[in-house]
Amino acid sequence: MASHRRVHSIAGILVASAALAASALAQVPGDARPLARLHGEVFDSLRMAPVPGATVWSETAHRTAVADSLGRFVLDSVPAGRHLVSAAGPHLDALGLQIIREVEVPPDGGHVAVPLATPGLGSMFARLCRTKGEPSAGTGILFGTVRSAGNGNSIAGAAVDVSWLRIPRERGQLPFPVAARLETDSLGTYAVCGVPLDTLLQLNALAGAEGESGVVAMRIPDARLARVDLVVARPGVVGQGAVRGIVVDSTGRAIAGIALILEGTAHETRSAADGTFLLRGLPIGTRTLIVRRPGYTPHYAPLALMPSDTPFVRVEMANVRLLAPVEIRAERRNRLLDEVAQRQLSGSGRHFTAEELSRFATYTALFYSVPTLELWRGRNPSHFALRSRRATSVLGKICHLNIFVDGIKMDIEQLQSYSVDALLAVEVYDRAAQVPLQFRDTANDCGAVLAWTRAGPA
Repeated sequence: MASHRRVHSIAGILVASAALAASALAQVPGDARPLARLHGEVFDSLRMAPVPGATVWSETAHRTAVADSLGRFVLDSVPAGRHLVSAAGPHLDALGLQIIREVEVPPDGGHVAVPLATPGLGSMFARLCRTKGEPSAGTGILFGTVRSAGNGNSIAGAAVDVSWLRIPRERGQLPFPVAARLETDSLGTYAVCGVPLDTLLQLNALAGAEGESGVVAMRIPDARLARVDLVVARPGVVGQGAVRGIVVDSTGRAIAGIALILEGTAHETRSAADGTFLLRGLPIGTRTLIVRRPGYTPHYAPLALMPSDTPFVRVEMANVRLLAPVEIRAERRNRLLDEVAQRQLSGSGRHFTAEELSRFATYTALFYSVPTLELWRGRNPSHFALRSRRATSVLGKICHLNIFVDGIKMDIEQLQSYSVDALLAVEVYDRAAQVPLQFRDTANDCGAVLAWTRAGPA
């Protein structure tokens, strides 16, 4: 786990020439001198693709341009001398990156090529992980800062817990949890190296008297680099947050009618005809925005919500091919839902339908929503047991609930090998007397959680 514990200061990363810091910019010459045209391409070396729509500007030359669909830009009428040329865009902003380059414009003007590019993955790996090379295949880097919701300041020495399920390559082996606990550096920053791609990560921050963040669910993108800033808050901190944004598909086309839900809350909305959305009155701290619609892969967007602040989020949805196994299993589905509905009518237990489950990105958030349950955490953040707050075993011990998935008894790690999206229904019984007879366990006279998956046995 040594690679997971490397922490490095990464606040305010800039891409600039080494000589820039020591050089003084020349005064802009008068209009009588020949003028030059600066041209080039804004290129993302992480995604290995141009950055369309990037904003390019030079404060010293008082010129601004917007890159075209191929990332190309032109700054006209730039006087001779040394100038700073900068570039930024939504993707770069999300990573805290801004490209800055020093350019020498000759006295006779003319055309000056100014290529603008982000550092590659190897450079970022060296900066964040303090090691040469690149992350191993199939892994990436997660980094960010921890801040206080009270004053917005970064917090040194805060604990950041990161966990995920590792899927073994060998057939027949169950996924197993992996966890890391980091400590932010003097600037409140953290970095986790070697986290797997295409795996749902859970992370949260704890900062003593400053409070803690919510549990955030996210995935490392194909670019293999992700930034998540965590905002911690004490319970009862005054203030509300908001978020606005736009939902687009992989081609950049706006999508209307997309459901957006703030995990674990009643706050939800749908994107308008132009793809835009706005959510107000949100609890402050770091939260997960869940974005869903049939035909698209569910999207999880971490939000750092501060009082009186409204961040902008651009959500890009990926299309998925819709299959038809639901029709094949329609009989099983209807039979199962009828059985769950009958037990719900009895008035005992807490029942979650597929629609209700869609509000939760993680199991911790799901079980936190049941007031009669307590999540007892082990040494690693992904290790937890479900305890009943109002029941004890016949031996007077605290009750740990049994877990059943599609009728088969499992442990909490095995349950977490299924994403919440894969569940059709969940039943929670916090006392043994409530548990349906076929799921009672004489060796454990506590309650039970019954989880039913969409692809369970017929």
